[in-house]
Formats: sequence, C-alpha cells, structure tokens
Amino acid sequence: VKEGLEESPSIDNAIGHFRDLVKKIADSPKLLEALESVCSILKIPIKKLDLDCPTRWNSTWKMIKTGLDLKDGIEELLRRIRLRHEGYCDFSIKPGEKLSEEIGSETWDLLTNFCTFLKIFEEVTVVMGGKGYPTLGLVAPVFYLVYQHV
Repeated sequence: VKEGLEESPSIDNAIGHFRDLVKKIADSPKLLEALESVCSILKIPIKKLDLDCPTRWNSTWKMIKTGLDLKDGIEELLRRIRLRHEGYCDFSIKPGEKLSEEIGSETWDLLTNFCTFLKIFEEVTVVMGGKGYPTLGLVAPVFYLVYQHV
C-alpha cells in the first residue's frame, strides 16, 4: 500500500497524518482512556485502534475503517484537547500541535473513499483465504469483480 500511495500525495498525506494520530493514541493509555470516555458520552461503540503494518495492506484498511467508525469520538477528543478542557490537558498530544488540529472534511472524505476502494480487496481476501482451496471456478469471477472495481 505504501508504495502505491506515493502515486497519490493527497491520500498519502491524509493517511500519514491519520497514522501519526492513531500511533499517538494507541501508544498512550491516557489518550485511549480519554477516547473511550468521549465515545461513551457520545454513545459510540468503542473499537480498538490498531496501527497499520507497512507490509500488510489490510491492516491499513482496518486502521482507517476503525478510525472512520470512531470519527466523531476522535474529533471530540481533539476538540477537548485544543480547548484545554479540564482533564484533557496532560496528554502526549498538546494543544496547538498539528496532531490536535481538526482533521477536516476533505481528509475524512479521502479516508472514506480510500477505505471504500479497499473494501472489495478485504472481501476477496476473506473469500480466497478461507479454509477451502479456491478453484478456478471461484477465482475467475472474483478476479473479474476486482478488475471491474478498479
């Protein structure tokens, strides 16, 4: 995924910024707890934010998908950090830092579109990587679906 993203700097930058944010949150028990608290207040089901692995494209899809599911919680957490709400000041993400800035609808749209694009590859990976062995009768239609999607 990383090599392919170099062809599209806007998506690469959006994912890079989002990856940096996920890394900060995932590496900080205090930020994780604050995100869970915000999600609980907003009635958003909490999901584990996992950092992606550069050699596994589906981990990038999963990271973005989970982030999109937590979008409102992430934005609210960042808003509370930026505005220095009580209890939201002593984190590894500081007010005024780039990571605390609002992510913005353009970036969210890029992430959504990229996640939608990768969804079929996730589905194909599940079908083709199951317990059974894929036969030509299964591979050919799946390949055609992917070809039409791209």
